[in-house]
Amino acid sequence: MSAGVASRKMRSKTRSSQGKKPSSNGDLSASYNKFKKFEGREYTGMRVGRSHKWYYDKGEWKEKKITPDLWEISYSVTKRRAGKAPDLIKFLQEFIAQLEKEPVPLQLEYNGKTYKGEAVRIPETCHDGVCPELDITLNDEHLGILHNMKSGWKMDEVKDQKLIDAIGQEVLLWYE
Repeated sequence: MSAGVASRKMRSKTRSSQGKKPSSNGDLSASYNKFKKFEGREYTGMRVGRSHKWYYDKGEWKEKKITPDLWEISYSVTKRRAGKAPDLIKFLQEFIAQLEKEPVPLQLEYNGKTYKGEAVRIPETCHDGVCPELDITLNDEHLGILHNMKSGWKMDEVKDQKLIDAIGQEVLLWYE
């Protein structure tokens, strides 16, 4: 069993919930890390509808009214897993290995606009040092996963195929 301290700090409007559901990791890390869609939004982590069970000790809840309908909320408590914990070590080692790999730097001009950002390799897809799937961020905006398919470069969330091809070309130049 794992024990730790859970601490959350969030801003929420009165009568609305803006917090995120807790997520888990474990032996099915590929499924956990896979991008999923819910109500038109892309996310990773636990699939909507799944659940965890946790035991919390007595915690400390603090709230501060920022505006008439906006609160800053802080909650701190010791948290223990109710069931058997997954292999935490393996998950953390994979996460560290991914963080240690330098992202592919991206800089390109397209339709008169300069794009700067990075492509983070998705290690589960890598073979012989080449990763056919990369997580793309340009100009501080997350665009989604770039897929190198037999039919060419694809991205689910980007509709401009010429922009997708330009990003893919930058990735290929980096690998050379």
